[in-house]
Amino acid sequence: MREFRQEVRGTLIGVALYWLVGSGIFYMIGLTAWPAGFALGCASGAVHYILLAMRLSRAAEMSAEKAMMFMRVGFILRFVFVALVLVFASQVSRVFFASCAVGVIGLYAVQTTRALANGVRSLNKN
Repeated sequence: MREFRQEVRGTLIGVALYWLVGSGIFYMIGLTAWPAGFALGCASGAVHYILLAMRLSRAAEMSAEKAMMFMRVGFILRFVFVALVLVFASQVSRVFFASCAVGVIGLYAVQTTRALANGVRSLNKN
């Protein structure tokens, strides 16, 4: 369980770094209106990941059938949450939808990068 918490913490730190670097790049290239939507997208991605981690830790203690149903319901709840954030971003005039979507997708970029780094580390150990 300690490794799981470390992985969750590392991913959330990665999302925060992604937000900081992305916002800095937006300001440097002159897209000063984009960081608000980007921050909203990154925050919703982080909340999505926290909800997933909480579900996974609870599902680990359940039987396989119960855990599958529990995770399916969690998927629906997380999907609706992200969809509502994106609808909100499309309706608010000061938040650019595209920057919010880039922020949400950032969670997956961070997860992929961490998975690749972990794979390279495991290959180096052998």
